Amino acid sequence: MAKKTRSTTATAGAVVLSLFFGGVVLAFYPGWSAVGRWFGHDSAAAWVQAVGSVVAIIAAAGVAVYQVDHARRLEEDRRKTGEIQRLSVVVALMARSYGLAKDVVTAFRDPSDYHFSVIDTPLMRDTVETLRALPLFEIPGGMAAIDIRSTARYLDMLADNWESMVAEVQASGAPPSEQSAGDMVSFCEELMVINDEAMKECKAAISARGGKWI
Repeated sequence: MAKKTRSTTATAGAVVLSLFFGGVVLAFYPGWSAVGRWFGHDSAAAWVQAVGSVVAIIAAAGVAVYQVDHARRLEEDRRKTGEIQRLSVVVALMARSYGLAKDVVTAFRDPSDYHFSVIDTPLMRDTVETLRALPLFEIPGGMAAIDIRSTARYLDMLADNWESMVAEVQASGAPPSEQSAGDMVSFCEELMVINDEAMKECKAAISARGGKWI
């Protein structure tokens, strides 16, 4: 709408200027003596001043329209930049959650001291706190907000379940049962699916706002 208004204003100004300068040319063009006599008339100066005033008004209106449109575009750019930053934070947290869940899956599928040692429940809880502290209503996209809440809940439960399992293993001296291990893996895979879908959605939203994600 702003572009259309600005275009209309510019067109009107161009028409007025064309008529004005066209009249000046005709005044001195051979065979148009009547126009020349009009410019020599006492009222010609008043008409010239009036036309100049109209041109000035149109020019001022054009400047005002441009300033409003420019301010609107700046505000739109600021909004998009803010949304891209918030979405990028969500992507980073989803990637961290995905990695934490994948560590647990790897530990059960390829048991080794190293794979079990990298499982970090304090980082899980730290991620949960960060997710819960996010202002959900400021994050574009309803599904992203839902995924944030789901991820926080899943990660919190994963940390609890892992710590309980470790405590049982240490108390009994026996490894976890296949059923317990299978349930834990399935739980982590569900969380990884949520994280993956959230990352895809947020990356698409970032791209739609002119941002880039590698």
